[in-house]
This record gives sequence, structure tokens and C-alpha cells, in this order.
Amino acid sequence: MKPEQWIRAAYVNGQRSVGVSAFAFSNDASAFELQQRWNRGGGDVTYQRKSVFVVCNSSTEPTAALIEFVKLLEKTWP
Repeated sequence: MKPEQWIRAAYVNGQRSVGVSAFAFSNDASAFELQQRWNRGGGDVTYQRKSVFVVCNSSTEPTAALIEFVKLLEKTWP
């Protein structure tokens, strides 16, 4: 299970920062499998859309704010 593409981005607003990693796979099943296996112990919030798996994390944002960020990201990313 190796992604074909991977991108890391940071969304920063003053002292607030959210890191986003997106992994693109050749098929939906691989992205779904990674979604199932991902260790969320570090406060990561994840989602999977088709063949893309996304991980968001932040050392400055509480979990509730990170979940709201992910909801917005899901709506705005293709």
C-alpha cells in the first residue's frame, strides 16, 4: 500500500496552524484501507474520499476546532 502521490500543506492564521497530508492511491480500496489502519492516537483527524486519504493535525487547535476545519476542507477540496 504505497501512495502514488503525497502532498503536505500547512494552513496558518496568526498563531493557529493546521497541517494537512493528502495521499493519493491508484484505487479507492487502498485509501479506504489506510483510513481503517491509521493510528489516531496523536489527535489526528482523517477522512477518505475516493482514492485520496487525508490527515489533519494541529498542535495549536483543540480537537473540536480541527474537526470543523476538516468539514470545511471536505466541502472545498475537489
